Amino acid sequence: MNNESGTSFIIETQRLILRRPTADDADAFMAAFNHAAVIDMFLEKESMLSKEEVLERFASAERREESRSGFERCIYLKDSGKLVGGVSVWVDWEDLKGEVAFWCTPRHQGRGIATEALCALRDWCFAELGLERIYGASAVDNPASARVMEKAGMRLEGVLRHDCRRKDSFVDSRLYAIVRSDWERLGEESRGNT
Repeated sequence: MNNESGTSFIIETQRLILRRPTADDADAFMAAFNHAAVIDMFLEKESMLSKEEVLERFASAERREESRSGFERCIYLKDSGKLVGGVSVWVDWEDLKGEVAFWCTPRHQGRGIATEALCALRDWCFAELGLERIYGASAVDNPASARVMEKAGMRLEGVLRHDCRRKDSFVDSRLYAIVRSDWERLGEESRGNT
């Protein structure tokens, strides 16, 4: 329940396993991430990731986890072991808040996978890390991501104008958040049972 929680955690839900990727996952990560629709969600990246970039991303995530500033997990289907997305949180320990992000391959979108993964990470952040607030943003032209956050109990707090750069222009984002008291009100039927 505090910032001393272990870092090598694996989260299991009814259909998913969320775990830190290893070098052995690099090819599967590239196959999952290297879709134009996925890359477009990550506004800072305009081209496919190389294997070297994927391995550096994994190493960077490991360093963030060792410093306890962020936790990144890949989403694997329990029944097949297939890597189908990712979910992460960057932690601000001073203010006990975390910024979440998530993605799913186009083929696996619309099946509740991102919602299930985000709910599991949300529960872990509140229960194990002791955070007070979790927030995330999605581009205004990405209503699917907004729905995922809403289904995870996050509320729209506002629009951040010109929040992210996409190629040669700026994009507005919707800011969503959930605080500990909202999460506690969700009740046992809505959390921990994903």
